[in-house]
Amino acid sequence: MSTQAAADESIKKVAVPAGSLTVALKMLAEQSGVEFFYSTDQLKGLRTEGVNGEFTAEKAVQKLLEGTNLKLTRHESGALVITVADKAAAADAVPDALEEVVVTALKSGAVALEKAPISVTALGGDMLRDGGFLDVADAIRFAPSVNEGVSSGNRAQKVINIRGVGQNTNVSGGTTGYYVGEAAFFESVQAPTSRLYDIERVEILRGPQSTLYGNGAMGGVVRFIPNAPDLNEFEGNAFGGWSATQGGSDSYYGYGAMNFPLLRDKLALRVAGGYEKLGGFGDTGPTGFPATGKDQDGGTITSLRSSLKYAATDRLSIDVLFQMSDTDFGASQMFNPFDRTRLTGGPDDNDDTRYRMLAGTVNYDFGFANLTSVTTAIDQDIDNISNVSFAGLADSSSITGAERSYIGNETRLASSSQGPLNWIVGLFLTDDDDDSTSAATAEFFLPDATGSTYIMDLTGASSTERSTRAVFAELSYKLFDGKLVPLVGLRYFEEDFETESQSLTEMHLTSSTVGGATTVFDPPLSLGAFPTAESSGKLKFDSVNPRFNLAYYPNDTASYFINISNGFRGGTANTNALCAVTPGCPRSVPSDKLWNYEIGTKQNLNDRQIFVDLALYYMDWKGVREFVNLVVLNAQLAAGDAEIYGVDAAITATPKAIPGLTLSLVGNWNSSEFSTVTPAGTVAGAAVGDRISYVPDWTATVGVDYKRPIGRNWIAHLNTSYNHIEEMRGGFGSLANLSVPPNPGGFGGKRDLVSARIGVQSDKLGVYFVGTNLLNEHDPVTIGSGIQTLDYPRALGFEITSDF
Repeated sequence: MSTQAAADESIKKVAVPAGSLTVALKMLAEQSGVEFFYSTDQLKGLRTEGVNGEFTAEKAVQKLLEGTNLKLTRHESGALVITVADKAAAADAVPDALEEVVVTALKSGAVALEKAPISVTALGGDMLRDGGFLDVADAIRFAPSVNEGVSSGNRAQKVINIRGVGQNTNVSGGTTGYYVGEAAFFESVQAPTSRLYDIERVEILRGPQSTLYGNGAMGGVVRFIPNAPDLNEFEGNAFGGWSATQGGSDSYYGYGAMNFPLLRDKLALRVAGGYEKLGGFGDTGPTGFPATGKDQDGGTITSLRSSLKYAATDRLSIDVLFQMSDTDFGASQMFNPFDRTRLTGGPDDNDDTRYRMLAGTVNYDFGFANLTSVTTAIDQDIDNISNVSFAGLADSSSITGAERSYIGNETRLASSSQGPLNWIVGLFLTDDDDDSTSAATAEFFLPDATGSTYIMDLTGASSTERSTRAVFAELSYKLFDGKLVPLVGLRYFEEDFETESQSLTEMHLTSSTVGGATTVFDPPLSLGAFPTAESSGKLKFDSVNPRFNLAYYPNDTASYFINISNGFRGGTANTNALCAVTPGCPRSVPSDKLWNYEIGTKQNLNDRQIFVDLALYYMDWKGVREFVNLVVLNAQLAAGDAEIYGVDAAITATPKAIPGLTLSLVGNWNSSEFSTVTPAGTVAGAAVGDRISYVPDWTATVGVDYKRPIGRNWIAHLNTSYNHIEEMRGGFGSLANLSVPPNPGGFGGKRDLVSARIGVQSDKLGVYFVGTNLLNEHDPVTIGSGIQTLDYPRALGFEITSDF
């Protein structure tokens, strides 16, 4: 870590409280305008008594380091560098305390995780690297009430559900907000990245966050925080591995990062990326016949991220981030509900999803407040080829293409005084255009009296335009020397929305059987063409989202909070031509909204060897948007209301009696059920008491990480975890009931997932044996909507890491 490098000899007034040394140094850097060079590993678990008064930066750092094994030296350039006093002893050391993690989720500066008065989980870079968590789905198991949902796309596309607020890829708009650094990703059910490479931390905000984060943050927010460029140090890292897949193809991957100081103390570039081949394990072709394609659900992932940091002055900094992802896979991960070895797609299926993201962030310190302005541009392209066979009754093939263009800006001003009053105000603007084209052909047999067969050709195009505007503000005041902090917040949001679609359906008769005689029509006999053109018209949606919070800090090791917040999702529309004549099918679908009431606490116990994070919550979800079968068509609509209540728990322990050992226990129980169902929902087969789709009613994870010195500069390292996930419902109403034994009613199985990573490491090199899904869990994740989805099978392999 570093800041402006050269030490300032001037005397300044500083006020840094006792606590984490990592947090204290960051606060001192902000107050003094001087930064310091150090390794985050050296600071892990260290505490400080703080510093208060008028000091030079050098003297203030020395005060913070008192009682530690660290010392402050001045480089020949004038920079202040923090190093280990006894490097020989440090080489064989193993961590004996929890990784110190700070979060920036409150948008008002860095704060220690235990002091954040909301339900937030921070998965730090050390934790991600120790666990070998390249796939975000593996990492989120260490966050309570967070689970991987079901994606209709390829295996690299991840859906993250939070607190029982399930997401459906057939429904417009997500319920989880996604960020890359400071940049908001466009509203989406699927996360912007599934690969955690060169990441400082992942912050997961649990519960509605729409006051600060806006549209789509109903269930919560996931923030991927990449490592920032270092202005003064050249460094890099790389890791790669190979694994064999049970019953499928091999996988391999390689990722790396390099940091380049371009202009000392001023300008630096960081580049990271990688390539991965994920082996498939599902075959294509009808059940009972030879496979038409082997391991067709595999594919490749290409990733790149570059970050440029410019410290123009002590007050002004500019950051530019570019990120791209290209996932190129075969058949989707949907399996035949009657056969867990056969995919629903064909051997020529392909899904190629690409996006490019460019974000620029400007920070300026006015003294009394910090200004942050983030502008984001995203272009996404999707090309898909899909072939589906329905038990010999029908065969269809389709080619679709989609282009999405998004630009957004958030500008906010946050107070920076050390006084009791703190505030933040902001403006958020977006413009989002989504265009798609499709061409599909279906050949099917109708079991009528004539025994006729038909071909249907369908071409179509659609365009959706939405622009949003929002203003937001939060105000807090410290009472009783900061022990009690009430907060109020408000966001006003409005959206202009319009969607249009055109289609042409052509029907042809290919054969007809009359009196035992079959007539084949070559060319097929035209039965007519049926064009349609539909438009939602110009729609407007708005929402007001308040937040109330009360935090209590009785001492340095405990915090309590009460949080009342509101979340929402922007509106949408149905443009199917049949919607106008179908009872219960609305043209305009309003925003659904959710109120959240929770109480929580974070505790450091037993001389900070144990960290506890607990929360109880109740949520009232109005107008739950679902994808509903209305017999003649499927449509989106407000299907009813739901009630969600539950408990989150996370406990992490680093017993000093066993240096190098970290134990984690994470769990959640929740009830997520419909409390009312609309008439259209009843027609679709839903009932009061039905579970919200794609969320389990409880999960539990146990993790063990152990490091032990085995020689000069070498450490033995074991990381293992066990994750239990209860069954999930696979759709809404009658769509969920399109399932088969042994999992009737649209529910998947109860799953137990075990992973392990064992090896040796030095400060430069690591060699590991790795295994995922060691029990080879093969129960379905979900069954419903005519398909089933499965976990990735057992995979065994190795990984090599390098730092330089």
